[in-house]
Amino acid sequence: MRKLHLVLRRSGIVEEVEERFATLPGPRGYPLGLVLLGLVCACYEKASTNLDDAFETITFGVSDRLRTELGVPTCDIEDQDAVNALYNRFHRAWSRLVRILDPVPHERRSRLTRAEGRRVADTWNGPACGPAVRRLEELANRLVTTPVRIAFAKGLMRHWHGDIAIDTTAVPSWARPHTRKRSSLEASANWHYKGGGDREFGYSATLAIAAHADPARAGRYPQLTLGMVLHTPQKDMGRHAHYVSMILSCLTPTCAASPQPTVPTPSSIPRTSTNPCAPSA
Repeated sequence: MRKLHLVLRRSGIVEEVEERFATLPGPRGYPLGLVLLGLVCACYEKASTNLDDAFETITFGVSDRLRTELGVPTCDIEDQDAVNALYNRFHRAWSRLVRILDPVPHERRSRLTRAEGRRVADTWNGPACGPAVRRLEELANRLVTTPVRIAFAKGLMRHWHGDIAIDTTAVPSWARPHTRKRSSLEASANWHYKGGGDREFGYSATLAIAAHADPARAGRYPQLTLGMVLHTPQKDMGRHAHYVSMILSCLTPTCAASPQPTVPTPSSIPRTSTNPCAPSA
């Protein structure tokens, strides 16, 4: 968990989120950095992004020394009332984070009508929400590319010759699919169609992965994800692929030394550009 904490801090996400929260009125509440750390650790250790798993991991899954070092709030695991109270604080912090970053705030605890859900999805994928959605993608890629920069700094990628594989894979949603009358709780999700005709409801993740054109180089360096875009299936696929394939120009040993790198966003990439770090015309 300590290493994941360092990666999260080095990405700069925690500082940026806390800066946004600093302007809000009211008590500070549960530390946002610990909410994000709990989610990252639950994803790594349990392959889960469930908020309950994140809470259990950060509250009861750390050593006493690390708990003191990070200032993790704790309670008696045998006292159910205390556990519920602490979980409510954790959940409120997450809810505030979602409200601040959500490009299209809407009811997420009950299913919208199909028409309302379509409006949310159209707004999410429309030009009006472009800057907010791209900002989310930038934050996500800060976390994705931080291990890559660490790998460059440690020389782990020295045998990599720049080969990249682009892949789009399904990211299943826990929410039930749309029906004729009701939208899914994940209003911007849709069906991802795989090879062979299979389909899965959720999102698509377009990834750039460190690959090898020469089989002899297999295993000589980690096949890390170099960039990622999570998006509604079948929406703007070409631009997403362009973005993740060209983000490599920002992942050099020189950039690896930067504690808070600037990650380009798909909206900043002109369709004729060969470098996503170059400013748009």
